This record gives sequence, structure tokens and C-alpha cells, in this order.
Amino acid sequence: MSATLKQLAEYTSLSIATVSEILNHKKRPYNEETRQRVFDAARQLGYRPNASARSIKWGKFSTIALLQSTIHTRNSLPSTLLHSIEEELAGREQLLLLGSVTDEQLQGQDSIPRILRTWAADGLLINYLSGYPQQLEEFVSRQNFPSVWINSKHGQDCIYPDDMAGAALATEYLIGLGHRNIAFVNYNFGRFSSPVHYSSLDRFSGFRQVMARERLMAVGISDDDTIPLSERLEYSKRWLSAPNRPTAVLCYAKETSIPVYIAACCLGLEVPGDLSIIHFDDSLTDIHGTKMDTLILPEQEIGRLAVEELMKKIQNPSYNFPARALMSKLVTGWTTGLAPRTSKPARGRKNHKTS
Repeated sequence: MSATLKQLAEYTSLSIATVSEILNHKKRPYNEETRQRVFDAARQLGYRPNASARSIKWGKFSTIALLQSTIHTRNSLPSTLLHSIEEELAGREQLLLLGSVTDEQLQGQDSIPRILRTWAADGLLINYLSGYPQQLEEFVSRQNFPSVWINSKHGQDCIYPDDMAGAALATEYLIGLGHRNIAFVNYNFGRFSSPVHYSSLDRFSGFRQVMARERLMAVGISDDDTIPLSERLEYSKRWLSAPNRPTAVLCYAKETSIPVYIAACCLGLEVPGDLSIIHFDDSLTDIHGTKMDTLILPEQEIGRLAVEELMKKIQNPSYNFPARALMSKLVTGWTTGLAPRTSKPARGRKNHKTS
């Protein structure tokens, strides 16, 4: 059974008020020896704070909710990001609640407040990559509830990767290796894809701007809609068999670069001798023992800053911060090299779609 404040006070020969203030990190003029005596006693006697009592007294639950959709394509949550959030909250003695809701649950003016009351959360980290319900954004803006959007772009109170700058960095790197025939490959995006995450547009825009500046043709390889995982290998083989295939590609994500890499190997193309590959991911990727050149997304920093800013908003609900775009880091592996003098033809030649 957990010890009480009264028992701690008797054990340390201090008043209940003094013990309570020290355990709650109040800024009072207690010397370090007294503070340490209280913390040592709390460990020895197995003291645990009464979260319910704290909530009633201070009107806070010490709980942060991570809100996301039940639709997996809208709520990708990299482990690096999740661990960063958990670590930052733990250091602040805050709990993390993962909450997934359907679009239907967010309908109506009172639905979101009702959900938050059920969750007993002091603030929200919102992880909707795309297609978030309009009611959610309106609630956050109207009610001024402490909230921070992660990995999505809004006018304020959001933290996300600077995908345009990251794509530009990778494109400049490939051009520096002598490549001129470079393509941007995205199997998660097409003319009819909906909803669209901002990164699909920003990554291609960053690539296209650098290519335009260097007076090079910006080729985008995609299809009319998202290409299913089961079809990506054959699709990659088709465009890699084209007469004027690229010598280097910037891939939207790991799920794009893996079939491209395997297709190149199937066609007898060497990586990076015949084809250089770079992609975006939250960590360094290894494909069959090959370390991919990767634009590593700043997920760890996003998690840390999101918690930091959210705690400021909980202390002061009127506090807002401007949108923050964080730079990705280019980590070179074994999949990029100098541009080949001549483009080696692959076995078989078929048409492919470009955008």
C-alpha cells in the first residue's frame, strides 16, 4: 500500500505542507539536503501521488492525448516520433493516451469536447496526415483548446518536416554527382489520389525548382492514382526498361524505393553504377544488406518540440506559435554514385506514365 503525505511527514520530521511542496517541485527556499531527504523517504516508503486528487485540486490530468484517425493512411506514426513524444512527456511526469476516432465520432458541435472529457486530457497532439475532418480544425481554432498539429501544415501551432527543402537538397546532391537525367518517383500520389498529404506536392516542388534552376527537365514518375504495393515491382520494371530511363531517382518514400531497387536488380542494372537512388524515411534503410541514401525526416525533433510547445499552450491557452518546418538530414549510403557516361539499357522496353 502506498504511503501517505502524513506518513512521509512523520518519517522525515517535516510538515505535510513542506513535504507536499517539495514533491510537487514548488520553488521554495528548501535546501538540497531537505529535498533529498523527502525524495529518499518517498522511494523507501513507496509513495505514489494520487493522480485523481491532483486532478480535482489543480483541474489538470497530467495526460496528453495523441489524436489520430482510425484510417491507417491518415495517421502514419513512425516509431521514432512516438518514442520521442513518450520520452519528453515522461521527463515532465505526463502520461500519453493514444486515441483513434472515426470521422463519424467527430461530427456535431459537442462531439470533440465529449471525447476529451472521456479521455481526461489536458491537451492534444493531432496526428492527421491528410483528410482531417473540418470539425476538428474548427474546434481547435474556436475553443482555443491546447493543441499542436504534427506532420501537417496549418497557419500556426504545427510542426512538420520541410519536405520542399529536403527534396531540393537531395536533387542538388545528385546534380553534384553529374546526373542530369533525374526523376522524382511517387507511387503514393496520382491525379486522382485523394486526400493528398502536403509532402507529395512539396517534395516534387522542391525537386522541380532545383531542376528548373539548372535548366534540366523535371520528370515525375507516377500513375493516375496510388499504385498498390503488389503492383509496384512490375510498374518499376516498365519505366526502368524505357529507352531514356533516368540515371538517378529521388523516391517519395521507402515503399517507393524498395520496388525500384529490386526492379533494377531484376533488369540487370547496377545500383549505383547504372542507377542512383535516394529516398525519404524516418531512419536509415537497409535493403538486403544495402544501405540506402536517405533523407532522414526530423521525427525525433518534431516529437520533442511538439510536447514543448503543447506544455506552453496548456499553461497559457492563448499562446500560439508560428508554423515550424524542420529540415531533414541527408545521410549517404551505398545507392548513389557518379553519373554513368552512357545509360546502360535494361532488358525489355515498355511504356510508362510520367507527370
